[in-house]
Amino acid sequence: MTITQRAALFVLLILAFASYVDGTWSKSQDKSKDKSHDKSSSKSSRSRRSWPSPSRSRRTTWAPIEEPTKEPTKEPTKEPTCEVCPTCPPTTCESYVAAMPTTCLNVSTTHGMWLGRMGVQTTLPELWLGPKPLVAPAEFAEDGTDATLSGIVFDGTNYWKYEFLLTGKTTVGTGFYQDLLVGCGVPNMTDWSYYAGLTGTLVNLSTNQAFVLHPKMGHAPQIGTGASLLDTGYGLSFWFEIPETNVIGDINLALKCVH
Repeated sequence: MTITQRAALFVLLILAFASYVDGTWSKSQDKSKDKSHDKSSSKSSRSRRSWPSPSRSRRTTWAPIEEPTKEPTKEPTKEPTCEVCPTCPPTTCESYVAAMPTTCLNVSTTHGMWLGRMGVQTTLPELWLGPKPLVAPAEFAEDGTDATLSGIVFDGTNYWKYEFLLTGKTTVGTGFYQDLLVGCGVPNMTDWSYYAGLTGTLVNLSTNQAFVLHPKMGHAPQIGTGASLLDTGYGLSFWFEIPETNVIGDINLALKCVH
């Protein structure tokens, strides 16, 4: 190979190398531009992204805490107790007991049932004379214009049970008053009511000996304020007799409301 040929070959190699370097450089520039563009786009997208402000991101909204609804406290059921009715006749009482009154002189009585004699005092000796106490308050229940009364008395030896049916309650009648020397005075009879009919029995609980009881002529059972004649509260009293004998008796009881 001549010197001239060698020189030409050398020139061609230099030109080829320069062309190669120039192409590589262009690709590198293009890649650099692409990366720069990607970064710019990324930054732009980041700058356009809506970020919550620091204050909002830290702010916490608390919902009010609702306290559980409390059930109303229920009052404990009270056991029934006997109290003298505050109004007479009572308007809220549904049931009563009949008790031995405490007199206007503040003296307790033993007047559960009183028995006496008209004339010979020795008639029917198995029956007592005078007042005898109730073993427990008697039961008194009203049903419309009728009522029942039942109680047990103790004569010192035997227990006796009496039961009465009072019928035909009415405001028409004449009140009976007898001074029983207990300091009460004559009661106001304007609110009294009366029962037109009365039947009853008195039974010896040991022997089952029984007596029929009828109303004493001229004395209708009376009920109202002071009607027991032994106190000034709401009460009941009446006379009765054992037919075809000279035995008489009476009931004088305070009516107490059961709440």
